Amino acid sequence: MRYRSKPVEIEAFQWNGESGEIDVPEWFADYVGTHCNPFMKDKFGEVVVLLESSEGMAIVDPGDYIIRGENGELSSCKPDLFGKTYEII
Repeated sequence: MRYRSKPVEIEAFQWNGESGEIDVPEWFADYVGTHCNPFMKDKFGEVVVLLESSEGMAIVDPGDYIIRGENGELSSCKPDLFGKTYEII
């Protein structure tokens, strides 16, 4: 048998690496407000996000997308995979 995945709508934004970013969605601002400073600098001095997801802790690099799924869960996605998987509606 063959199967096709069902279409799923998500909310997402591309992380630009600046913790002072003002154009983040409200749901991400709420996440930041309820977690103990999810921002840290990597070995190159860039600001990354430590994202607590269903798969455990993930590092979101600048340029990665932060996704809010149907049930409010957060995850991250590299830009090339995001472009192959999602389209703007």
